[in-house]
Amino acid sequence: MTTKDQWARKAWRRVLTRGEIVGYPTWLHSDVEIPVVHLVDFVVQSNLDLLPTPRPGRSEARALARRAIRALCAEIEPVTRGDPSLRDPSKTYTKRQLRKFRRHAWLVPKLERCRELARQPFVTSLAEERWAELLDKADIPGWIDGPVRVPCAELIERLDPVMGSARSGEVVVGRALRRLCPGARRRRVRIDGSLRYVYEIPSLEECDAALWSALD
Repeated sequence: MTTKDQWARKAWRRVLTRGEIVGYPTWLHSDVEIPVVHLVDFVVQSNLDLLPTPRPGRSEARALARRAIRALCAEIEPVTRGDPSLRDPSKTYTKRQLRKFRRHAWLVPKLERCRELARQPFVTSLAEERWAELLDKADIPGWIDGPVRVPCAELIERLDPVMGSARSGEVVVGRALRRLCPGARRRRVRIDGSLRYVYEIPSLEECDAALWSALD
């Protein structure tokens, strides 16, 4: 894989981490139709700092756009759609022109589905997939605000419900966290007068960055 191909994949994953496509706030909750040129330009321009030379020339910018299109097609499989705003209702178009219009916009799946598609080839166990889903939904109280503590038995039950709190479940979950969230630590702390094992987990933002870093 070339450096520019790596850049294109990392650029899209950074967009997934930020959870935003400027001008399309509904992407968080639903599929959105976006002109291809707008989406590609956003991905390229918002990630130029990942390049060795952050101010590419015209020919290099075109090459980056092509690689961004290739990466997006591979990672999210967008549905090609026509963009009605690009058509003039007073004109009659040929079949060839209509085919061209159909290439002008993509129906992009909602954010959660895009994240799922991008990580699918790299997630190797149910526990890893469940961990990624927790990140998608920020499904631990207080996680958005900073690091959290979660009882080990509770986290194991959520990530590996088949094994539950059995020793094998601890092994599976521990392996998943070491790969996808190396900052997580298992500690023994005093809660309500008794000693219990908990996982100390970094902030949601740190965990999300660690997930995509591990999948590269």
